[in-house]
Order: sequence, then structure tokens, then C-alpha cells
Amino acid sequence: MDSLHAFSDIEGFLTYLAPQYIDRVEKAFVFAKNAHQGQARISGEAYISHPLAVASILAKLKLDHDTIIAGLLHDVVEDTGIELSKIIDHFGEDVGLIVNGVTKISKVKYERALTYQTENYRKMFMAMANDIRVIFVKLADRLHNMRTCQVMSQRSKRRIARETLEIYAPLAKRLGMHNLSLELEELGFAACYPSRYAVLMEHLFHVNSGQADVLTHLSHQIHTQAKAAGIHVLDIASREKQLYGIYRKMKIKKARFSDLLDVYALRICVGSVGECYALLGIVHGLYKPKVRHLKDYIAAPKQNGYQSIHTVLFGPYGLPIEIQIRTTEMHLVATKGVAAHWIYKSGTSMFNQQKQQKWFRRLVKAQEVCSGDADYLQLVKHQIYSEEVYVLTPKGKVLELKKGATVLDMAYQIHTDVGNQSVYARVDRLHAPLNQVLRNGQVVEIIVDSQAVPNESWLEFVRTSKARSGIRQALKDAKILSARRLGMKKLINTLNVRGIEAFQTETIHKMMTGLSYKDESTLYESIYYGVNQVEDMASLYEVHMNKISPQEKPSMVIDGIEDGAIELSQCCYPIKGDRVSGIIGDGAVQLHRRSCRILARSSEDVVEMKWGAVEYWFDCIISVSIVGVHANIAYVVSTLIDMKAVIINLNINDEQDTKNMMFKIKVSSLEHLALVIQSLNQVKMVNMVKRELRCGLLLLEQD
Repeated sequence: MDSLHAFSDIEGFLTYLAPQYIDRVEKAFVFAKNAHQGQARISGEAYISHPLAVASILAKLKLDHDTIIAGLLHDVVEDTGIELSKIIDHFGEDVGLIVNGVTKISKVKYERALTYQTENYRKMFMAMANDIRVIFVKLADRLHNMRTCQVMSQRSKRRIARETLEIYAPLAKRLGMHNLSLELEELGFAACYPSRYAVLMEHLFHVNSGQADVLTHLSHQIHTQAKAAGIHVLDIASREKQLYGIYRKMKIKKARFSDLLDVYALRICVGSVGECYALLGIVHGLYKPKVRHLKDYIAAPKQNGYQSIHTVLFGPYGLPIEIQIRTTEMHLVATKGVAAHWIYKSGTSMFNQQKQQKWFRRLVKAQEVCSGDADYLQLVKHQIYSEEVYVLTPKGKVLELKKGATVLDMAYQIHTDVGNQSVYARVDRLHAPLNQVLRNGQVVEIIVDSQAVPNESWLEFVRTSKARSGIRQALKDAKILSARRLGMKKLINTLNVRGIEAFQTETIHKMMTGLSYKDESTLYESIYYGVNQVEDMASLYEVHMNKISPQEKPSMVIDGIEDGAIELSQCCYPIKGDRVSGIIGDGAVQLHRRSCRILARSSEDVVEMKWGAVEYWFDCIISVSIVGVHANIAYVVSTLIDMKAVIINLNINDEQDTKNMMFKIKVSSLEHLALVIQSLNQVKMVNMVKRELRCGLLLLEQD
């Protein structure tokens, strides 16, 4: 029997470790095998098979050698006569701490099973708070027990399966260990509800057989388009629906099996964040996106550290297809959660690990305020299922909200405009105020009024950051709009007193040339707040109103030059509509904006030129700044795509709650660029949009 369970069974999974660490793992294997000599599992198999399987699961997660050693030794102290001190002497304090944390406490007998279970969880969370690797071993231990639970009695099997579904699978999900959580759910579902599992399995088999061709076709299209755009797709995989997930949705939504299988799913991995957003533009170009189904978890990660872009397309034959786009590091965190820290030691994974350990400490301390064991167990299950509530729209769509969220939080979750225009709601068909707290399973209909506006009192009862940021932005916008209207009115009244009754926006545009404001709206704000005196602005208006434009100098029509003879400068990026001049050299005519300093420094002939009938897409650089904890880069990208701007490159710089982005795009003209910037300025989260100059070589343009 010993020959069936050798170190070679796990050695192949340890190649990522240094040789000296592999030697330590082998030493632990020999130690565990000798300690469990003569012991057997219920199945009759040698007991060493269990710790060896646990260690294999941990090795496949690519965890550190101490965790794998602890996996091999996790039952030694409880099931043999070996003391913990001996393990510490042989393998160190870290291994001893983990082993002590996962050692079963079944030796302690309690009169009531409830008391035993409560103490078991309390000690488990306490150990995890000290070293999060304890939970990795505990979850691997539970996973192998579930894989081999067929030999148990039906009663024992159902008890361990129910505990797995209620505690361990949600705990793995809370930690972001997606793959492990899914397997625990499937095994727990099969053991707890074997008949339901079998029926759903048969139905799913028939449905999946028709998905392969559609997903293969779409994958090929995405690969082709991404390659043409210079994006290297590292992996495309279909995401299979899980039976337990389908079963839970059927219960929550009271839906039929067929209602939950109408969405195909693809996961795409690329190399960088910029490529994620560029690829989003490509897939939205292939098929029409489904309205309000774009979720940017890169800009706003989930509580467990999950990051990805989700969108739903109307794919081939009009079938809805969910697309998930992420980087390889994001995928690692998505599938392995906090365990990813030992594979890819990034700041994000370390932060997630520390956050979860604080959460474990809160669970330990919570027992002090619970009146009894039953209350504590209820609290544990509630916390592990995360602080979330699920409510439904009248059309049956399920929304996930923070526990304690109100009607108004739900309104902002649906859309910012819905939140801003909310007046009341119908909760389960009954009239409800905006501050009513929602409960699981309620059907909520938001009633809106286009004339309604947010007020500051809303900030006192909303719970979600999306609602708070939406309200603050609306209040800010309303204040700014009011200031602009009053400032404009103040200027018009002053001009009327001077006898100027015809107010011309063209004259205001001329005034802007000599001022530091990007548009007339900010000028009106400055008048309202007293930054600029209204009398001074009125005088400046009169000067520009009577100003005569200079005579244009002779110019050259660009399209009169032979093809290939025009070279667009990369220092100032001229585009059709800019005032331009050309440097005449031996080769091509190098085109610059007239305000570019290169023209003044050139020793070659400089000729003023004029655009003709040019059909061309011009490179241009714009900077976009968005503000807020949930600032959504994907909506900026979507706006650019909607305005037919071609995204060439994207750089992102984070500064606290502000994201500064530099886009290199292609536009057809200056008018096209103006429309793009105008559309971006209408996105509420956008704080600033401006055209950038690559080398900063422009002088201040004059009339």
C-alpha cells in the first residue's frame, strides 16, 4: 500500500519551488507518512493519501513551501502521539502556527453540537486572523473530504455537504478563490441534493452541446480583430455555467431552467490595462452591446479584489454573449483570490490579504456581543455570505446591493439619472419612501420625475458609494449651472446698460483668446464669483465686438500637392481645420500648426497653407480626467467609440480618487475633435478634457 502513495505523486506540482524547498517538502512527507503508519481512512485507503491530496491541492495553487508542509502535517498532532513542539523543531514556527490553526478540535467534547460548532468556527477564524494560510489548508482539507465523501453514510454526507455550502464555499468566494469555491459548491450540491443535481446535469449537457460553434466563431473574430489592432490576446476561454449557481438563481428568481441559459460567456486575458479597454472597443465594434450591461470592475474592484470588465453583446444570431476582459494578473486574483499573493506578490494582493485578516478578527470579536451560540452561528453565516442584499426589478432582474441599502441606493445602482430623478418607490407593490431599507427578495419599482432634483438630505441615508458620488456630483453640477446662468445674466444686464442689446456668442468666443478660461461657461462662473469684474468683461466684449479681422494672406491648397508629398508633424499634430504652415525642404512638405515653435526655428522656407478637400484620419492626443471612487474608464472608452474616434493608445495615471488618462486617437477633422471633446464633457464623472500637445511646442495663438 505504501508504494501507492509516494512523494512522486506530488513532486510534479512543486517545480515552481526552489530545490531546497522541495527537499523540505519531501522531508515533511516522510515525517507524515511515518506518523500515520498503520492508519486508514473509512474507505480502507492508507491515511497518508489524505494529507498527500491536501498538499497536492495547495501545490496546484502554487502556495509557499510552509503551507504545503502544513498540508502534509495538518492531522499529525490530532491523530498521532506526536506533539506540536516536535513539528516546530523540525519545520519551524510558521509551519507550527499553521498546523496548530487547522488541527481539528474534535477531541474537545461538548454536550451540545451547536456549542461544538460555534467553538470550532471561533477557533478557525482566530487562527486565520493570525495567519491567513490556515484557511488555505482548511479549504484544501474540506475539498478533498468532499471529493471522497461517497463512502460516508447519507446522513454524514448531507451534514458535511450542508456545512460546505453554508460556510466553506462562501468563505472561499469571499476570499476570491473562485475555482475552489465553485468545486466546493458543485460537490456540496451533488452530495446534499443528489436528485436535483442529476436532473440539472442532464439538462445542462443538452444545452452545452449547442454552444461550442457560436463561441468558437466569436473567439476567432476577436483574435483576428485584436491582432490587426496590435493587441496580443493571451487566452480566450468559454465560461461554463455551474449547476449550483443555476439552482440558486432558480430559487431566488423563481425562474425556469431555460430562462437562465440564454447567455453565452467568454473570458479574455490580455497583457495590460490599456489593452483591456482597447479590446472593449473592438468587441463593441463587432457586435452591438446590450444597454446598461457594462460593468467596470477594473476601475472599481469588488470587495474581494476581483477586477475585470464585463459587457454583454448581441452576438451571432442575436444571442446574448457575456464578455469578461482582464489581464493575466487580474485572472490570477479572480481564480485564486488572496492565495495569489504567494504567486504574484503585488501591492493589490497584499492589500486583499490584510483586509481579509482584519475581517477574520472582527468575526472572532463578534462572539462577545452575541447572546448565544445560535446567534453567533447566524452572524457567521450572514457575514460569510458577505454584507449584501439581493432585490428584484419588476422585470425580474436581480440587483446586488450593500446590506442596509435603501430604495435610493437601488435607484443609483440602476442608473445615475434614475437616482437623480427619483421621487418614491413601490416595494412589493406598496408605496415606499426613498430612505426605506431593502430586504432580500423584495420587488422594487423606482418612480421618477424628470423635474426632480437631488438634495443634500439624501446623503444622510444612502449607504453605497455610487449613490453618494452621484448625489454629490448632481449637487455640484446644479451649483455650477446656477452660477453660470447668473454670471451670464449679470454680463448681459451690464451690456444692456451700455446700450448693447444684441448679445453675440461669437464675440464671447473671440474674448476667450486672451483669457485663461477654456470656455465661456467658466468665464460666466468667474463673473458670478467675482474673480473677474463684470465691468471689465463688458469693456473687453465691446473691444472684440468692433474688432476687424485681418486680411488673409495668400495660401496654398494642400490637396493640390501630389500624394505622398505632405508629411504631418509629430510635434504639434495638425489636423484638418487647424491653421497650418508648411516647411518646404528637399523632400516632402512638413506640415505644422502656425503656432508651432518649430516654424520660427526652421532655416527652410515656410509657406502658409490652407486645407482643401482632404479625406484623412489624423492622429491627436487628448487628456481626460475622471473623479470618484467608482470613476468608470470604460464609459469614457465607450463614448469615444460612439463618436467614431479610433483609439490608438491609452496611458492611465491614478492620483488618489482621480484617474488621469492620455488617449492617442484618430479623428477626421477639428470639428470632429470638438464633437468628441463636447461628448466627453457631458459624461458626469469627467472632470476635464483637453487636447494635448506632444512636445509642448505651441505658442499662444492670436486672432
